[in-house]
Amino acid sequence: MKMPDTLHSKQTRNWRFSFKALFFHFVISMVLMALLSVLVFAVWYPAPYFDLMGSWHLILMIAGVDLVCGPILTLIAANSNKSRQELIRDFAIIAVIQLCALAYGIYALAQSRPVADVFDKDRFYVVTALQIEPDRLKKAPEGMNHLPLFGMIKAGTRGAQNNKEFLDGIDLSLAGIPPAVRPDWWTPENDAADKIAKAKLPLSKLLAAKPDTRPVIENTLKQKNIDELYYLPFTAEKNLDWIVILDKNNQRLAYAPVDGFSE
Repeated sequence: MKMPDTLHSKQTRNWRFSFKALFFHFVISMVLMALLSVLVFAVWYPAPYFDLMGSWHLILMIAGVDLVCGPILTLIAANSNKSRQELIRDFAIIAVIQLCALAYGIYALAQSRPVADVFDKDRFYVVTALQIEPDRLKKAPEGMNHLPLFGMIKAGTRGAQNNKEFLDGIDLSLAGIPPAVRPDWWTPENDAADKIAKAKLPLSKLLAAKPDTRPVIENTLKQKNIDELYYLPFTAEKNLDWIVILDKNNQRLAYAPVDGFSE
């Protein structure tokens, strides 16, 4: 028996309605991602820290949920044949799922964000919030004893003050906790100026040892005179392949993705 036109029209899905909902959801998601990008790239991970820390996997995870999974779920759920209550319920569930994923991603980015840039013996070491032990942070020098939500602590490190601290320091270093990650060993960066001056190496020496790095370094420096510049390794827990380029006054001029240890 032929189905009445009115009944048939009710059962036929209105894909225009579904794609309008997808588009609306995608626009909202784009706005959220734009705001998150400002927080990440301009505040928590300014250049070159984002590349040094290797946080792309977190951004891609958030973008995958926010820009792909969420809108696709909306496309599936947005059926004009559903009642208003059913649509509200389905959209609310999708929103909760997406917001939970977004909150987790932001939390992970916050925990992985660089909070301290510390000179330690022969390198600069970038420390994340997750690496800091709260008990040690309380013992840090005044002005360094709390983690900044925005910005970064610039510091140097001191040596062991007694035999016990010396032996404990060896054990901690062997356990993967170098002095740079111990806030109670931090000193103001200005106090480390002489140590930095003694530790920095001529940039020309690195170029002579590794000529294949010249294009990368010259592109970073543009027109600066390389013979008057210096460098130090610029490292993080999982990345040793960067350098910071300094002038004769220890001022930072640029950063380059180059291994500063091998010669």
